[in-house]
Amino acid sequence: MWSNACALLCCVQKVSSEVRPVWFVFAGMGTQWPHMGRDLMTLDCFRESIMQSDALLRPYGVQLCDLLMDSKDDTFNDTVNSFIGIAAIQVDSSTQPLYKT
Repeated sequence: MWSNACALLCCVQKVSSEVRPVWFVFAGMGTQWPHMGRDLMTLDCFRESIMQSDALLRPYGVQLCDLLMDSKDDTFNDTVNSFIGIAAIQVDSSTQPLYKT
């Protein structure tokens, strides 16, 4: 174990001073808030990415946009809905920066 840790430490490099975009990654259960997807849909790049995912999922009976935009307070009590919502937000927020600098 220690030899692996030492090998990893040798790979650490100094970070450049270049300005880089801030990314938010939602790791899963507990890091989200009610209507998070709906709130993020106000960002053009996020909405466009969700709509692409929505088009890919519709043939499988998943209406992602409706799930995020029209959810009720108990919608995400269903584990499948929770998983789809969280996974979609993770994937669609990581495909491109939400804020461009």
